[in-house]
Amino acid sequence: MSPLPQSTQLPYAPVGWHRFAWWMLASFCGLGLGLFATVAIVILGSQYFNIGLFLLAILVGGAVLGALQLSFLNVRRAIVSSHQWLMVSIIGCSLAVGVTVATAGIAPHIPFLSSTAITTLAICLVGPVNGLILGTSQWVVLRRTSKQAALWIVTNVASSSIIWIILLLLAGLALSGPGD
Repeated sequence: MSPLPQSTQLPYAPVGWHRFAWWMLASFCGLGLGLFATVAIVILGSQYFNIGLFLLAILVGGAVLGALQLSFLNVRRAIVSSHQWLMVSIIGCSLAVGVTVATAGIAPHIPFLSSTAITTLAICLVGPVNGLILGTSQWVVLRRTSKQAALWIVTNVASSSIIWIILLLLAGLALSGPGD
């Protein structure tokens, strides 16, 4: 395992970039590419779909996400351990996907005034909750080296929410028929 950096180091942000904006870009790119890798594996293997392929897709998506984010955070010097960052990224992605799958399966069956209302609420909360789960898992590593590590959770919640909205809009466009 690589040694932990000194806690006095601050995460890198290029000149002219606010740290929140840089971290937002890192989070958004990592989440986007990780999601793309996950979906690509599932689509390419759809004729052989099984739980093993699904788990592989999640693991690869988490690793891609973590590696891309790590390249943003460790631009000038290592501020987080690569091994630890990739591990918590994979764990965080796995937990987030688990929550999403559970929500998709449970939400329609919750007795409420309207099943559509509870499903819509669940759909709206999946992005922020996924970002919170992933951001918190990565915060465990980042907090050792950054006094502003809590900001990482906020950037993941915001990025995940934006990506979830884009994903829902694209799914709506793809699933809508002519004249809808």
